Amino acid sequence: MIENFKGKANTNGFNKNPANVNKNGRKIGSKNRNTIAQKLLNMRCTLSDIDLDKLKKVFPEIDNIFTVEEIMTIVQIYKAIFKADVRAYLAIMNSAYGNPNRDTSIDVDELDDDVLYALYESLY
Repeated sequence: MIENFKGKANTNGFNKNPANVNKNGRKIGSKNRNTIAQKLLNMRCTLSDIDLDKLKKVFPEIDNIFTVEEIMTIVQIYKAIFKADVRAYLAIMNSAYGNPNRDTSIDVDELDDDVLYALYESLY
């Protein structure tokens, strides 16, 4: 144990109150990470002519000015359709329609006695 403290037998461990602690917290007006990400996602950008031609072959109604978020969505849709990427498909579907509920509860009052008996027998 002493080798961890470089030979200091009577040490209290690490300094719990160092002098360089920011006691006032973050500076006023500093941006949160989500604010920065939203700003970047909403930035407008233009595609190169080569990339635009590739996209127009697949999506003919596309113009040249997009937000970063729109470009990312187009890439996900392209991957879902043409590369059979299941994760891209799920990301697009969840963005458009939300995550599906996974409620597997059974209302026992609505089941027949025969079904309840069969469930009971399958459990024991």
